[in-house]
Amino acid sequence: MAIVKTNFLSAELNQFAISTVRGQLADWGLNAQIMEVRIDDEEAGSIYAGDPVKLVSSPKGVITVKAAAKGDAVYGFMIWDTKRTKATAGQYIRVLRDGGVMQMITDEAITAGTAVYIDETDGGVSATGTGLGDPIGLAVEDSAANADGSLIRIEVVKQPLA
Repeated sequence: MAIVKTNFLSAELNQFAISTVRGQLADWGLNAQIMEVRIDDEEAGSIYAGDPVKLVSSPKGVITVKAAAKGDAVYGFMIWDTKRTKATAGQYIRVLRDGGVMQMITDEAITAGTAVYIDETDGGVSATGTGLGDPIGLAVEDSAANADGSLIRIEVVKQPLA
């Protein structure tokens, strides 16, 4: 099997059994940098909660993003909310840039404290640097290997400018 990121976007909002989902921001009292951005009109696909985005130029006067691909500098990650698990061209989303803990998915065994990378093939995180480029943050908990994927908390760390 392989990771299917859309399998990790449905939440149980029962107050006695709240479930976690991909792209969910953990409220740990951290000083997270969150930005509201607009998805570029040229974006052909959907951006899902937890997906990385990159900056693009726009005459609209707002910060504009597209889905990040291999080799792109990651600006941030779409934050999950109860109203929207995916977004398309022209919509506004919130992205986590730095200093927050976000639920992501992996199919690997990862130890807390390990630097992780985005795997562009399935949207998961990996302990190996074969993904989108620079590491995106640190695992703050251990994860067991699971071919179908499992959630893991990642502290997102803003990529250096140079």
